[in-house]
Parts: sequence; structure tokens; C-alpha cells
Amino acid sequence: MNRLLSVAIISAFATLLFAVSFLVYGIGSPLTWATIAGWAVADCALVATIVGNARANLRPGLPPPTPPPAERRAAARLIENIGQIAASRSLPAKPGTTVVLLDNGRNKIAVIKALREALNTGLKEAKDLADAAERSPAVVAAGLAPAEAERLLRELHAAGGRAEIQ
Repeated sequence: MNRLLSVAIISAFATLLFAVSFLVYGIGSPLTWATIAGWAVADCALVATIVGNARANLRPGLPPPTPPPAERRAAARLIENIGQIAASRSLPAKPGTTVVLLDNGRNKIAVIKALREALNTGLKEAKDLADAAERSPAVVAAGLAPAEAERLLRELHAAGGRAEIQ
């Protein structure tokens, strides 16, 4: 940054020197043309310094430039939201009735559809639950009211899956 400031000061001084020589001696004077040449060299040095600083920021191994405050706030909110989602998924089961899927039965696709509709989840979440039930019994929903658990159990049985209420 010091070099950039120095070159900018030299360029400003060359500009001032050119203006004075032009006003005093006119455009035909050799002194005026010499100050034009000095001014051009100073401006080229200024541009080269700016380009060099820009390239230095792109070199590998250097720390990335600090993002603007708005981006830092957005990233902090995103990290906070991810932390809340992770915390909500790892909470212990709520008191109430738990529905456990024991087996998908013959029609895994129908069980996945039933899980999607009953739990109002996406395809990936429902498929993950059905895949987990193939390996071992999987908790489908915890902390349900008994009537809601019975409804979910009926839907899973209608789809061909084996489930139980605990």
C-alpha cells in the first residue's frame, strides 16, 4: 500500500508540473514535452502498481480478502440456522407415542409414498427412513398423539409395510 501511495503522489506531482510548464511555456516548449513524458511514465508506474496489487490478492497461499460485512452477517445467519437444524434433529424423543417401521414388505415404493404423505417430508427423507427399516427397525415418528400414531400405523400397513406403536 505504501508503494501505491508513493506512485500516486509522484503521478500527481508530474501532472502538476505538466500543467505549470504548459501554462508558462506553451505546448511548443521542450520542457513541456519533457513533463508530458514524465507524466506518462508516472501514470504507467501507477497502473502497473495497481495491477500488481490486484494480482497479489489472487495468488495461491495468501489468505482470501475479508468479505464485506453484509456477507459476514449472512454467513453467520446461515451457520446459526444450520446449527438449529442439527440441534433439532438430535433432540431426544418427545414424550408420547412412537411409531416404528419394522419392515417395508413387498412394496417399498408404496411405503415411501405413505411416509411422504403421512409425515409431509421430501422424497429423500422418506427413502432414508425406508432404507433404515431394511437394516433394523427405524423410528418413523416420536411424540405423537395416540390417534395420530394409529392413523400413521394404518397408512403404513395399507402400503404393505410392517410397523408397530411403542
